[in-house]
Amino acid sequence: MRFSANLIDKETELQFLTGKELYKAVQNIASGTKPRFAVAFWGQGAKEQICDGGNKDIQIICNLKMGATNPFVIEDILGRRVPVRQHDILHAKVYLNETAALVASANASANGLGFEGAEQASWEEAGLFIDEPQAIVEIKRWFTRMWGESREINEGDLERAKATWRARQGAKPSLGSFADLDVNALSTPLIDWFGDNDWDTNAKYIKGKTRAAADYLEKRIADGIELEGTEDRKVLTPGTWVLCFRRTRKGQPDRREGLSWVCLGKILDDAFKYTGERKLRSVALAAERRGTEPFPITKRFQDSFVRVISRDEFEQLRTDEYDGAWFTAERLKLTRSFWATLHSEYTGPGTPDVEAAA
Repeated sequence: MRFSANLIDKETELQFLTGKELYKAVQNIASGTKPRFAVAFWGQGAKEQICDGGNKDIQIICNLKMGATNPFVIEDILGRRVPVRQHDILHAKVYLNETAALVASANASANGLGFEGAEQASWEEAGLFIDEPQAIVEIKRWFTRMWGESREINEGDLERAKATWRARQGAKPSLGSFADLDVNALSTPLIDWFGDNDWDTNAKYIKGKTRAAADYLEKRIADGIELEGTEDRKVLTPGTWVLCFRRTRKGQPDRREGLSWVCLGKILDDAFKYTGERKLRSVALAAERRGTEPFPITKRFQDSFVRVISRDEFEQLRTDEYDGAWFTAERLKLTRSFWATLHSEYTGPGTPDVEAAA
């Protein structure tokens, strides 16, 4: 739809866009000369839409502070040597190049709440496409001012943003099914196992507590995730979801016990020790208030999970023979491969339409 509007005291042609036409306009702007994006929130799919066209002369301003930008996406874009800066009160969605601009409701993420993939399928976006030269001059002037007010993004900024992002994910609505999970997202649930080792809480944490308070803390420790080293500490941040299974002594998932979700809270250092050992171990406690689980664990999902993780190629997700951190870069990469493999099998031909609760 095209219509005239009195913009900066002159008649200007605007084009109202929705749906596929809106996203096509974003891609066209990205492929133009000197694309600039002052877009508050970024999520899965933004990199492919904006940065994969081969255009290296891009500038991006985002809002990392609010927790609605996926910091893993920004980290990936920065790794491509694209200049990205942050502005703490940015809420605009402006896509601009030398000859055109789009002012829209649509973020470079699925939407401004940080939902991604299938989670945002029902959102309706709209925007105004502008190509009048004087209007473009004014928008470029605004972007230049915003760029000057923004600041560079360092590693500490990304780590804080990751913690905020994961905490926000814990409050998101659940997907209806594992089939809806975006396995290509840069942040997917973690996977961990537990065994039957006896353990004792560090006495200093329960000294002086009532029996009920001590029992509550011990339950949070028991439901939490053990960590060792800086790699685990960086990954196991509040709001992170972990899918846990019981491991048999032969190194296979125990089919007699169901899978369980854990939403992580704060880290408690030197929280416990295994019975018979002197070494105290730290744990990312189970959150006191957990959000809605990422997706329901159905019997069909559980059967598929056990079948796939039992394969030789995923042995490193079941092993107890390792030193140091569990959530290493290598194991995180394998976890992503596992989710993709499981999803492919789960949604393949012959998938039932109805899932029974586990």
